[in-house]
Parts: sequence; structure tokens; C-alpha cells
Amino acid sequence: GVGVDVVVPPPAPVAAFDLILHVNGQLIDVVNVFPNELQKVDIPVGSNFEIASSGPVAWTVVTGKLVVNPLVGGKLIYQGISMAPKFISNARYAADTEQIGPMPYPVVVSFIATSLNDSRQVAQLDLAVY
Repeated sequence: GVGVDVVVPPPAPVAAFDLILHVNGQLIDVVNVFPNELQKVDIPVGSNFEIASSGPVAWTVVTGKLVVNPLVGGKLIYQGISMAPKFISNARYAADTEQIGPMPYPVVVSFIATSLNDSRQVAQLDLAVY
């Protein structure tokens, strides 16, 4: 008989979480970010938003190439916008945005979610505030 070796690839890791987005209370149904993915969404300044994760994550907030991580009660102020976090947990990140000065172009704020169960699993949602 002829021996055939079958090589079975290892299973891909099950996604530890995915991210969804609500803007002004409305689910943005085109947003569903899994680990190793990046999605960019435009939101109008003055909106409030909430990013929800289906599994526990640590959030890193980046704008202008800097990690900023504003705290609840604090504000991120950058390029004519203010972003004020209202609630941060390992499942949700909610904040309000407002225009506080001239906005020459959209301000991109990146939310990088790292799984607390598997730190190799990282997803990124970029909000372009215009």
C-alpha cells in the first residue's frame, strides 16, 4: 500500500474577544473587530461612543503616536477635540467627544484592546473624529 502523510495544521486560536461600537446609542453594525484586525470608523465630533468587548481586555488609547490613556474624570485634548472618558472597564470603554477649537482635519484616536486571557490577542479600533 501507499502511505500518505496527512499534515493537519494546528487549529487557529479561538478569538478571545471581539469589539463592537455604539455611537450616540446606535449600534454601528459594520464594526466587529477581532484580534489581529484593525478597523477605522468615522464619527462626528460631539458624539458619545461606547466600545464593548465580548471578553476581558486592557485598553490602550493612542493619538498623535502617543499613549494617552485618559482616566474617567479626565480629558484627552488634541487637535481641537476633547474626549472625556465616562466609563472604563475590562469590557467597556465609553466617552464623550466635543470640539473645543479649530479642527484642521479628523483626529484619529486608536483604541487597542489586549486580551487579559491571551496577551497575544490584540485588536485595534481607530475612531476618526471629524
